[in-house]
Amino acid sequence: LSEMGTTPKTATATITATAANGESLTFAATRAARDEGTCAPEGYVYWDGPKDKGLQAAKLGKAPFTFDVVVVLDGRKHVAHATWPDDTIKGNEPSVRLDFTPPLPAIR
Repeated sequence: LSEMGTTPKTATATITATAANGESLTFAATRAARDEGTCAPEGYVYWDGPKDKGLQAAKLGKAPFTFDVVVVLDGRKHVAHATWPDDTIKGNEPSVRLDFTPPLPAIR
């Protein structure tokens, strides 16, 4: 997540991936450390795993896959849903666009 007004003090993400056959996997994302040799800008949160869960999700079945994402930033819950490959971001494949409800805090 980027371009938020401020970096949240606490941030969690839970992802549920579901294959076309209905098989699903839910897991908590692993937040990347902010100070791993790079300086993250203000308003930025990044998760980078767990990679083994991503590999398990890919083996659930055939596409399309749906993704339900719940992000909690400083105690406020934001929910998004996407379908792969329909919601793939062109030029950033295989990433999908996530539109959160309520919207994420933005730069004012």
